Amino acid sequence: MALTMDYQPIAAYHVEFSAGVEDRLLVRGNRFDATVVELNELTIGHISYPLRRRLEGQYFPITEELIVEGFGTSFTGHGKSLAEAVDIFASRFISGFKS
Repeated sequence: MALTMDYQPIAAYHVEFSAGVEDRLLVRGNRFDATVVELNELTIGHISYPLRRRLEGQYFPITEELIVEGFGTSFTGHGKSLAEAVDIFASRFISGFKS
């Protein structure tokens, strides 16, 4: 029995994620309900990881979520504050590339 896997190009995932983010924005309200976040480096403990390009995201205090453009929901940072959400996003980002 042959093993088959469905394959979608990376662009398809990005489009689906972007559409999902827009839907979430519409459900929560408009963009004024969020804090815009720009990340130039990620810090884990005492180690800083500079990024080649700036990441942009939005923190929604109502749902305590940090959603960064171009990343799926497995990278969403959850936290009671923006700083806590950024820390969780950073640890998920770094561990995602190390594994």
